[in-house]
Amino acid sequence: MKLKRDVIGVVLAFMSAGFVATGMNASAYQEVYDTQAKQEQKVQKAIASEFITPQDKNELKQTVVAFDEAKTKENRDSLQDKIKQQKKLLAKINSRLEINEAKTAAHEYNKIIDELGMLTKKSQEVFIEKADEQQVEVLATELAEITAPQKVKPVRQLAKKTAALAEKMSDNQTEMKNFVANLKADNQAAVALQKNKFLAKTDKNELGKLQKENEKYFKDADDLITLQSRREASNSLLFTLQDRAKDTEQDFSENEEVARKLIQAANELLAKGDLNPTEKTELNQVRTALNDALGLKNYQPGDLSSNYTALKTNYDSSYKVSNERKIEAKRQAEEAARKKAAERKAAQEKSAQEEDNNSANNEIPAPTPSAGGWHQAPPGYKFLKVESGKTYGQVKNPNNFRQITLAEAANYTPGHGNGSAKQ
Repeated sequence: MKLKRDVIGVVLAFMSAGFVATGMNASAYQEVYDTQAKQEQKVQKAIASEFITPQDKNELKQTVVAFDEAKTKENRDSLQDKIKQQKKLLAKINSRLEINEAKTAAHEYNKIIDELGMLTKKSQEVFIEKADEQQVEVLATELAEITAPQKVKPVRQLAKKTAALAEKMSDNQTEMKNFVANLKADNQAAVALQKNKFLAKTDKNELGKLQKENEKYFKDADDLITLQSRREASNSLLFTLQDRAKDTEQDFSENEEVARKLIQAANELLAKGDLNPTEKTELNQVRTALNDALGLKNYQPGDLSSNYTALKTNYDSSYKVSNERKIEAKRQAEEAARKKAAERKAAQEKSAQEEDNNSANNEIPAPTPSAGGWHQAPPGYKFLKVESGKTYGQVKNPNNFRQITLAEAANYTPGHGNGSAKQ
């Protein structure tokens, strides 16, 4: 629309100058303006180029201004001449732009060579992602495909990739080193945790395996995801076992002392209690479970408390049964003792009565005095010295001896003669 308005302005200008503009002239001018409009787009593109010199930029701008000033004042031939001059200048400047761009492309290309060289060297360091190392080779191949670069676009695209890879490689390396530092810290924590008395042997073995697995990555690693997964697993196990040790310590703090006393009581009940085989087996099973918990055998936090409760229940029941049986056994024993004592008393009384009767019917004859102050035992009798259990035929003082029958004397030993007794 602007060009059409320009045409109207030209017509009016020519009319004021005494010329008559026909429809044919107007169409011819419109064609000139259309040509200039297309060319000006190329001019503006050249002006906007980063490779244009200030002088070239000013010259192009001047041609644009000159045409704008002339289009309402000069005739079609003059305007076409200006378009040709501008086109010629644009061609020269575009040629210079290509040269400048080629120089820039070559310079930036050389920078990429240096940067890829540094990346190649860095890719040989420890804790470099394998994927990053492989990408260096990919970019090197792309660089080789750009021969004698004339345009900066492909060079800069490659430069952008190179910069991005350098940043990514550095970030990944830093992150992997951080993971390894955390794994080393985990191992130190694992060593300390292995000394915790509230961790079972199986848990301590797991900590040993954790340390060995973590150590695989201490010197080098080439996969960030694998390293991250290793650290997560390591950290998770540590937290689990730390919590388990804490819970176990709490369980032992609350139940260890009473549990040991209860086991001692259960041992005594098993050894001295009045329990049948089935009752002993059941009591021993729950006692063993509590004893295993104290030794952290197949232990889970809370086992000491639950196994103590189980043994306490069984012990109380078994103790009651045993005690009742003991009381009943004692009662029966006392009853049997009383009965036996009564029977023995009755027998003794009967025996005494019989002895009394025998004594009344069978008088023991008196000893016969003999020469020298000796007394001879009656026929069928002996003297018994009760204190020594010795028997004699003659004694000086019969009152110091007991007179027994020969049948009774057979149960004793004959004594040797002395001043007070002899055979």
